[in-house]
Amino acid sequence: MISYNQIKEAVCAQLYAAGYRVRDEKVTDSMLANGALALVTLSPAASELVQCGKQINRALTVDCAYLESNTPTRAGMYDALEGMLDALQPSIDVGGRKLKPQDVSCSIEDEVAHLTFTLDFYDLTDAASEENEKMGILEMNKEVR
Repeated sequence: MISYNQIKEAVCAQLYAAGYRVRDEKVTDSMLANGALALVTLSPAASELVQCGKQINRALTVDCAYLESNTPTRAGMYDALEGMLDALQPSIDVGGRKLKPQDVSCSIEDEVAHLTFTLDFYDLTDAASEENEKMGILEMNKEVR
């Protein structure tokens, strides 16, 4: 089963591979003094058991915020958004599975560029991996009258 932390680490790894400094926790001014960085946060949205509890449908929203210490230019923020989008599309590799970002949107709020998308996927639960006891031999006695 894919964990939220695995998803967060996969998103961070793909952004890092594209050349971004990445954080997934609190950002301080001293961190921004060393240059711009991307802050990745997850917001679990839904979780529903299906297939008699053997699968789970999970959805979560991912926000990648591009932060700079100085007031960034619009052109710089547009470049950052395009770069992050290129790094995360067409899919995010999470533990050998490919998750496709959906409902992708970009925005700029308070001089911070945000790339936001949803990940919606099915996963096997622990109950699916349990082996149920198989039925033994069934004997039927039928009398004909």
